[in-house]
Amino acid sequence: MLAAVVFCFFACIMPFKTLTLFIIACPFDVTDVVDTEVYFNLIYFCRVMVYINSAINPILYNVMSSKFRDGFKRVFLRCCGRAPSAAHGSLYLTNGALANTNTAAFDSTATTNKTFLDRVNSR
Repeated sequence: MLAAVVFCFFACIMPFKTLTLFIIACPFDVTDVVDTEVYFNLIYFCRVMVYINSAINPILYNVMSSKFRDGFKRVFLRCCGRAPSAAHGSLYLTNGALANTNTAAFDSTATTNKTFLDRVNSR
């Protein structure tokens, strides 16, 4: 997954960085080398590639990471006002009190969460 994200980052950012380096390192005016219309088309292309880089990251993470998909579902459900399912094993608010959806009876984390919940709910 990391390789795909890094490859897409470099493929999308490289045109902008190359054009910027060309403009800085070129000792003469850029419009002397290329036509003004071509120059502005290159700038627009580089700008669109930078935007595509930002837009493609969530898509890549969604396709390649089940943890990202689960986390996104949880956040989306919370934003929509629904509680996450018990399979996620998370903490959420019910009637102003924290509740634990973790069903692992012998898990030390569940015991810690229960103790934490008891302290929070007793306030």
